Amino acid sequence: MKKIFISYSSIDENYKDQMISHLSGLKYRGVIETWHNRDIVAGDVKSDEIDQNINQAAVILLMVSPDFIGSSYCYGHEMKYAIKLHEEGRARVIPVMLRPCDIEGAPFENLKSVPEKNWISQYDDKDSVFLEVVEQIKIAIKETVSKKELVTKKDYVHKSSFFAWLNDTEVVLKSRATEVIRLDDIYIYPDLRGLDSDDESFLEVSSARLPESEGYTLVLGEEQSGKSALAKSLYKDAFSYGKKPVFIDADNLNESDIVELCDKEIKRQYNDIDCLSEIVSAERFLVIDNFASVSLNKKHQNILLDSIEREFSTCVILASDSFQYVIPDIEGMARFSVKEILPLGKV
Repeated sequence: MKKIFISYSSIDENYKDQMISHLSGLKYRGVIETWHNRDIVAGDVKSDEIDQNINQAAVILLMVSPDFIGSSYCYGHEMKYAIKLHEEGRARVIPVMLRPCDIEGAPFENLKSVPEKNWISQYDDKDSVFLEVVEQIKIAIKETVSKKELVTKKDYVHKSSFFAWLNDTEVVLKSRATEVIRLDDIYIYPDLRGLDSDDESFLEVSSARLPESEGYTLVLGEEQSGKSALAKSLYKDAFSYGKKPVFIDADNLNESDIVELCDKEIKRQYNDIDCLSEIVSAERFLVIDNFASVSLNKKHQNILLDSIEREFSTCVILASDSFQYVIPDIEGMARFSVKEILPLGKV
């Protein structure tokens, strides 16, 4: 069952209710469930509850009107987060054009909206327009496959113990709704700030883009900043994009030959792959966590990094903040773009 999140201004309550009425068929067939801020239970923290539900949504409806644009929460928080999820491929955003307003330059301006011309308030037959929204939601649901489902479809190639570890939150979490909470259920990609940019403002990007791009990236983070959870998520998403990632924990890294290291890890991680040579270059993606803990001296760290460059076109290394002070002493790090994890909630 897919969740439909409805972002709207309270002034447009009537339009929201009409939208929900038109979604009743999909709800009764068990295809979708809807959520909007009126569903918040008394006593829940409003912003936390909203963020949790928008993060779980497969489709997000932006009910666009002058009051929606004028709402600092609808436009500045819900819409901004919705666009981020859309860009990361984690949800589909559909702007529903309720009442005329100026949307020039809005982040959703170039998204396919319903209706594409005019506004719902300008139609006498509003039911037909809401039905068009329903049809677009059906299309979005067919096109949108969640990351969890992508990984599940391919998890047969992974060792069961390794796959279970990938989805382990490594903290005790309880919910009345489910007995097991997986990392996929709660994870939100943090933003990264570049530390080697010539731009004094430092370029900020979402870490979710890393599995889709080539190159060498070093990600620094404070203790408990979520580096290991990020490493796991990068691995899973790289796999969902058709790559064959290899995960190495630098706590266990005691040699400088990346091929031998990967061969050992591949046997531990995959059922149907035995060594790095069986993975074509275009599908290789290396993730190394806890690099600050590596036991190699600087000479052998450089040998390791040189061998990584020979074997991989894409590598993400994660390390603690303190590692930045030894970067200048390791020549092989010169090819890495250095970024730091920004705390969640930073605007």
